[in-house]
Formats: sequence, structure tokens, C-alpha cells
Amino acid sequence: MHSMNSVQDLMVQTLGDLHAAERRQLDALPTLIQGARAPELREALRQHEQETRTHVQRLEQIFQQLGRPLQEVADPVLDAMVRRGTELLAAAAGPEVKEAALIAEARKFEHLEIAGYGTAAAIARQVGNAEVAGLLAQTLREEAQSDERLGRIAEAGGIRSVALQQQQQQQRQVPTS
Repeated sequence: MHSMNSVQDLMVQTLGDLHAAERRQLDALPTLIQGARAPELREALRQHEQETRTHVQRLEQIFQQLGRPLQEVADPVLDAMVRRGTELLAAAAGPEVKEAALIAEARKFEHLEIAGYGTAAAIARQVGNAEVAGLLAQTLREEAQSDERLGRIAEAGGIRSVALQQQQQQQRQVPTS
């Protein structure tokens, strides 16, 4: 981690963390898309992949505007989230549970990004950089929309249908006396 002598330095560090998170997500999304069974989930993940590419470009644009070099630092929290998500997906018994786990892990990642973009946008406003604040606020809105989309998919059928199928399966296994 680089030393932070100002709030501006904190913003640059946060932006570097976000860039690393977006790039990690770009690496993971093709596998998630392939693993998604529900067409609406697959489409939501494809759309988010395109948005993520835009987010990476936008962050690179912000670094250029700030006249600062892009500084990505290994993030142990991000690494742990990716590892945990991989473990959960591998441990999921059956495609329905795997899809529910996929939605849950994708939403956790969205919330990490929402917190980061919200923080960076607030700092940009505080230091008087309205243009950067506007770009970050735009990305923040897109991340929130992606999270809402995943939540609707989970509520509409993803997770609920998994729970219903499991409940029906358990009822069939209960011996009658």
C-alpha cells in the first residue's frame, strides 16, 4: 500500500482498489455466465460484463484526468471473496443451488463495489472535483442497478425456485407411517 498524505491520496487508493475489483470481475464473469442456467440471469451477467468493461475504461479515464498513475495493490479481502465464492460454487449440490450461490456471490461483489464507488464519489465531491464525482456517481448508479437486477432475479425465481424444489424433494423423502 502506498502512503496516504491526503484525502486525494485516499481517493486514488480507493480508485486503484476499484480498478482491481473490476478487472477481477471481468476475469470471473465468463465462467459465471457459462454456469448460469436461467436465461434472465445469463443475460444480466452478460450485460454486467459489458458495464464492467465500461467501468474499467472510466476508471482509467479518471486516473488520466487526475494526472496520477494507476496503482493497483493486491487486496486480501477481494482475494478472500473470490476464493470463498469459488468454494461455495464448487460445494453447491445441484445446478439450482449453484445458481442461487452464484447470485448470492455476485451480489456480495456488487455491494463491495457500491461501497467503494460511493466513498470515492464522496471524496471527489469533497475535494471539489465535480467531473470525477460525476463519473463515479454514474458508475455507482450502474452498480446499484446491477445489484437490483440480480435481486429481482433471485426473488422472481432463482433462489425461491431452488428453495421450493428442495422443500418438495424433502417432502418426498419423508416416510409416511
